[in-house]
Amino acid sequence: VLSVIYKAPPEVFSLAMGVASIMLGIGTYIWGPIVDRLGGRKTLTMAILASAIVTYIMYPALGIMWGYIILFWLVTFFGVVGMPGTSYVASRSVRPELVSVAITTIFIAISIASIIGGFTAGALIASQGLATTILIAATIELIGGIMMFGLPKV
Repeated sequence: VLSVIYKAPPEVFSLAMGVASIMLGIGTYIWGPIVDRLGGRKTLTMAILASAIVTYIMYPALGIMWGYIILFWLVTFFGVVGMPGTSYVASRSVRPELVSVAITTIFIAISIASIIGGFTAGALIASQGLATTILIAATIELIGGIMMFGLPKV
């Protein structure tokens, strides 16, 4: 988005990555108590569905800078539960001696998905365009959120 729409220099990409780290840091403090109260499955389901909604909202906001500012706060409150939430669920789902293995396995899966997703998204953006790729990502998130209802309670 930064390079396609705004023709941003590489420094702006670095700033965007710093903002993502801040969002993750803020989100950890927000979602930790929520996961404790609601449980892992409910919290992850709510976060994935909220993230899908935010991604659908991103589609019409592509050319509007205020849209990104609003999306920053929406994603901060709804979209960053992934890492702390999955770690929490992993630590509660296995025997105490296997917690580090469970968390490592989840982070390996997330890393592999990030790598494959980057290649896939790049190919989709090149062939279909940014807007179509965002809609595809939102649909995949929505399907994942709906599939969460079939998981056992954690």
